[in-house]
Amino acid sequence: MKKFIEKMKPKTEETAISKTSNPLQTNEEYQVHYKNHGKCEISSASQPTGELMSIGSSCHVNRELIPVKINYFSQFFVISALFIYLNPILAQSGLSASQLGLTALVTNALVTCARLISGPIMDRTKKKNRIIVVLSVVTAAVTLCFLVLPKEREYVMEGQFNENGFFKARVYPDKKIADDDFGPNYSNHPSVCWPAIASECYVVDKLFDRMNEPKFNLVIVSENETKWTALYSIHRLLTSPAHEGWTNKSTANNTVLYCSHLLPPRGNDSKCIPIQNERIKAATYLTVAMGLVLRTVVSCSHAPILNLLESITFGILGPGKSRFFGQTRLVGSLGFIIGALVTGVAINQFSRNSNRSFVRFASIDPNDRSTIVNYTPSILVGVSFAVISAFSTPCIKQSSDRCRLKIHKAILVAFRSTEMSKCMLSCVLIGFVLSLVSEYFTLILTTEYGVSHTFLGLIMSVIVVTEVPMFFVSGSLVSRFGPSLCVSIACFVWTVYFGTIAFVSNPWAILGAHAWSGLAFPLANNAILYQAALVGRDRSLNVDGNLVASMQAITSAISFGLIPCFGGFIWGILLDYLPGRYLFAVAGCYTSVVMICVPSISVAINRLCSK
Repeated sequence: MKKFIEKMKPKTEETAISKTSNPLQTNEEYQVHYKNHGKCEISSASQPTGELMSIGSSCHVNRELIPVKINYFSQFFVISALFIYLNPILAQSGLSASQLGLTALVTNALVTCARLISGPIMDRTKKKNRIIVVLSVVTAAVTLCFLVLPKEREYVMEGQFNENGFFKARVYPDKKIADDDFGPNYSNHPSVCWPAIASECYVVDKLFDRMNEPKFNLVIVSENETKWTALYSIHRLLTSPAHEGWTNKSTANNTVLYCSHLLPPRGNDSKCIPIQNERIKAATYLTVAMGLVLRTVVSCSHAPILNLLESITFGILGPGKSRFFGQTRLVGSLGFIIGALVTGVAINQFSRNSNRSFVRFASIDPNDRSTIVNYTPSILVGVSFAVISAFSTPCIKQSSDRCRLKIHKAILVAFRSTEMSKCMLSCVLIGFVLSLVSEYFTLILTTEYGVSHTFLGLIMSVIVVTEVPMFFVSGSLVSRFGPSLCVSIACFVWTVYFGTIAFVSNPWAILGAHAWSGLAFPLANNAILYQAALVGRDRSLNVDGNLVASMQAITSAISFGLIPCFGGFIWGILLDYLPGRYLFAVAGCYTSVVMICVPSISVAINRLCSK
């Protein structure tokens, strides 16, 4: 085993670096959201475990950091309240998984460009706090625009056309109502909230072109409570040979209708049982374009804020106390945890009651409650904390200079180094995993698994709680076992995670699987940064041996910028054709292959280089 580990350890002049001079200096820089990376100071956040213990015993409070910590708390609150729900919010407006993948591709590409362009501009700006104010205000303003994003709905009516020209609709009770065993002679049989009028209906039939389908209205004539049926007359129906064809065909078969509007039942009986027949209408091209623009602008305006906060924090701490950066960043983690819990509860409270009894048509999935979700609290909470950040920023006293990224030189070094080639390969392989987790897991859990948003907030909090201590210990694990083996271990963790949630339905088992998954990202991320730091300090590859920040910027751009562009798009297309469980199973197979390939390729490259 020791020989195998030694073979996978990097073959550079820095291989024998001791734990006290670990080139990876970001073990404690906690990065909650997978898109907020690419900072050039990433190698300055050293905080060994021994020094961490001394932090708690220190009585000194740096008052200049108080507004910075408020900003960290607020910005991570925005991430957990808004950004993890961006895809579900857009899905409410009718965007398909493929369209969400397209928005992910464009957004991630432009966010990566925004980071690269904004860095040099911000380096030349003395008043960085003013930039944070502007970006926070833009984030808040654009976030409010999500409230006006069109959310069109259609309503399903299902039944049979009879020979007399009437439509007989039939519903089925859910399990809760069925267990009450209402018989045909039961005097208190519940009434159904049959709509008085269903307007602009059309028949769903593959034999007819949807654009040429005649639209009509249904007007209720009578209802039979004991048989869960209602009879509707047909109005404004265009008489044509085609009409005769499908009415005769529909006599013996169930016909599904989609209607644009429903009028409430006659008498507005408050005790009637509602029909679950609402479905999200496919988004128009205008809605897709609006969603794409809003997501891109809000992501590009928010992405540079954390970079600026880190720059200001290091300027306040100074080079002698940069190890205390981890303590400041943990305030952001606390904001993420609280934001996830609060927002999840708020979404549940403001959404329609999903536990209410209902009846449904045969073609409706009884577990589909996607149309009852109201994400307005998520948007308003995100706006509120973006505004709080804007108001607290002018209190920041800052005098900071960020390191200059030597990207051109770093790229030349990267392609000359076999170690960096292995590192970039790991970035590509891991980036596809992160793009699935960061883009779609909230959407899949809430729509296909039936996970409540309160429980989803708990899941997000558990992930963060697991990741924080793992960031503290992952540096020593990478130093001891080498980056390739640690990436392989992280892929093993992801394989178990994806395999578990692909086959289990118990919510507590899902919670445990997500807690387990929190071990993977810190280990994989720090392993990649470790390799980049070794190459950046290898004097045999560059003149001054000081390209650590630039090399790590390259890895961050690949893992959290370039690959998520294509990964999010590919996973989105697959989600259009595969259920979420199948997608997780595919991801589990992928990570199991990566788990084997990464160390094998590392050993093969080391053997070739040693000859």
